[in-house]
Amino acid sequence: MSNIPKWLVGAWERKYIQRGDHEKSEQNVVVRYLQCPELFADVRVEEGERVGGRDMAFAGAAKWADGDVLEWHAVFEDGEKIDEKQKWEAIRNGTSTTNDKGRIEKINDDAWMEFGAGYTEEWHRLSTTGGHFAAVGPHTLFVSTPPFFSYVDSATTPATYVTGKDGHITRALHPVPGMEPGAKFTLPEEQKSDMVPCGTSTTGWPF
Repeated sequence: MSNIPKWLVGAWERKYIQRGDHEKSEQNVVVRYLQCPELFADVRVEEGERVGGRDMAFAGAAKWADGDVLEWHAVFEDGEKIDEKQKWEAIRNGTSTTNDKGRIEKINDDAWMEFGAGYTEEWHRLSTTGGHFAAVGPHTLFVSTPPFFSYVDSATTPATYVTGKDGHITRALHPVPGMEPGAKFTLPEEQKSDMVPCGTSTTGWPF
């Protein structure tokens, strides 16, 4: 499924979302979307005065389709039960389906628009250092576009989603002890050894 345009690989921040005719808004939600040539992770955490119900996270494989449409095939999704083994198999054999897709309009190499069903989003690049790394394991996914990274572990209950920069966690959903914001990101060696790097990776493990 590795057909993502090279310019789209990197770490991105959503500048705003506009639903229908409503005003543009970010609603105090910080969005970190990391895209590698195959895998992605998207972590959205509400900050400041919390209203609730705006945290979101999902990760899996992305596919460029129909000329300018980007599809996100989630293997992990906060609050949803997904048969991970079955979903990975469907992704590998090309039978995976998804309703999560948007038409992409490139502004330049560092910005793009997403037009979906009833919404518009604007995205700006965060990382410019080049290089990328991704790996998957039993119930885990890790993506990195230096200096940013994201990690998912669905073996915890509920699943843990973290994103960070320069080796430290900046935001997290349902973190287990040691995975809270501000902590240095570390993986047990036995867990790291169970994760398989994607063949498209241009770097090794960043830490």
